[in-house]
This record gives sequence, C-alpha cells and structure tokens, in this order.
Amino acid sequence: MPLFWKIRSHISSFYLYKLEKYIFYFKAIIYIVFNFNHPVNSLKKIRNQNFPYTLEKKNLTHLEIKNKNNLSIVLKQIDDIIKFDNNLMIINYNKKVLKFKHYESIELDIFIQKLYSKLSVKNKIVLDIGGNVGDSSLLYSALGAKKIIMIEPQPKFFEYAKENLQLNNEFVNIELINAGLSNSKGYFSINYEDSGKSFQFKEDQKNGVKIPKLTLEEILSNYNSSNFVLKLDCEGCEYDVLLNSSDQILNKFDAILLEFHSGFKNISYRLQNLGFSIKILNSKYTPKKQYRGHLLAVK
Repeated sequence: MPLFWKIRSHISSFYLYKLEKYIFYFKAIIYIVFNFNHPVNSLKKIRNQNFPYTLEKKNLTHLEIKNKNNLSIVLKQIDDIIKFDNNLMIINYNKKVLKFKHYESIELDIFIQKLYSKLSVKNKIVLDIGGNVGDSSLLYSALGAKKIIMIEPQPKFFEYAKENLQLNNEFVNIELINAGLSNSKGYFSINYEDSGKSFQFKEDQKNGVKIPKLTLEEILSNYNSSNFVLKLDCEGCEYDVLLNSSDQILNKFDAILLEFHSGFKNISYRLQNLGFSIKILNSKYTPKKQYRGHLLAVK
C-alpha cells in the first residue's frame, strides 16, 4: 500500500476508533439541549436505555424512541430520511420509499453517505455479491438498475431478504440466489441457527446446511449480456475471486465497487492492467491490524 494511504488510513482509524464516539456524544448533547424540552430528563432517558420512551421537542412534537437504532437515527438528525412504523424501518431514498422488516444488520451509511450509489447502475445489470437483507439490491433498484442478481450465502439473511423484497413488491427486477461466491465449485456448510448473526460465517461440517459455491463465470453464463456492474462485499473472498477470475470474465463489468479487508494493492494492480481506473473511496487501519475500505474501479 502506498505511504500516502497508510498515513491516511491510520488517521481515519484514530478518528473512527478513538474520537468519533466522543464527538458524536458531544453533538448529541448539544442537539438535545437546544431542541428538546426537559433536556436533563431527556438525557437521563437516553442514558438508561429503557426502551420504549418518548422525547418532547421544543415545537411540542413527540418522538417515540423504540430501540437503539431509532435513537441513533434521531441523534444523528436523519429522522426526516429514516422513520419507524411498528416493526418496520422506512427509508426515503431517491424519491422512493424502501421498507425493511429485518434491519438490524443494515449499514445505514450506504443510504446516508451514499457510498454504494457511487457505482453507476442506471440501465445496468447489477451483480450484488453479499446482499445481506436486500438493502443494497433495493437501493440499486431505486437508482434505476435494469436488473439485480443478489447473491447471499447465509440462509437467515437470505430469508430476511426475501421478506424485505415482498414488502417492496413494486421492485420486481431483483433475483435472489442463496449461494456463496468462490473461485471453485462445491459447497459451503453453514449452521442455520448461527447464520444472520454477523456478516462473516464459520463453516460447520457437522450441523451445517449445504449452500452451493458459484463462480463469476457460472453466474454470468446465465445472462446473454455484457452490460454488468459488480458490487462485491464478501468478507474477504474478493482476493480469491478477482485475482483468479479470467480477463474475459472481469472485462464483462463496466464498473466494480468492492469492500477490501486486507489492503487493495494486488486487486488494484489486477484491475488497472485490465484498463480500469481505480479510486480508493476510504481506507482505515483496523484493530486487527488490517487495511479495510472501499475501492471503485471504472472502465
């Protein structure tokens, strides 16, 4: 990794892991004091985290705080974009309304900071690797993608995605596949009860459910088109897949947005040699002593 990005990554890490929470708390206190009635009582309610509870704003409107996600959205002052209705989280995005029943694992930055929208998808076929609960696929549908092929290996996340797509049944251009991306054929063996607890999964050969492995070549062979873009967030498989896939397969993509977990040097060289322009969107040095962030490659 170039020295510039090493320095920038360490600075980002210091902010994220040392300063950000204190800055957030300070801004939250200022926001409560100047915008809510009975600020001391409001701050006590927030500190006790005895959900649900109600906060009263100075304009006499009342906010019911149902859970930690709800509280975070209010304190980040984005409750005009993201709202809660019973057990649903509702996101207003690109003049579309997206509804989520299972939202605990959604990274809201993809909507608020518009990270994933840096991938141009209008009238494209999007291969969404690591689809989680359908959030990125619905985002790309709202942005005008022609079709989205969502790949998610974890059975529970896959089931949650199916439910969320049913809630948003006006978006009919999303195909769900319960599989994992790999550079070889075979199966992952994933414990059903543990799936959906975190983005990473450990294989369980004894009690696991068999989930097929698919290669990029296998996936793309089902579609007679070259108008593809790739969103790749597969918790480390990006190296195996991108460094070992053929030039012919990678050249079918007009653009690639990926999350890297152990640096970007080898991947960026590989894609540059195929004619992609590389932009590092962000990078941080994690507590596990790895460089992690997002890379955008465009033809």
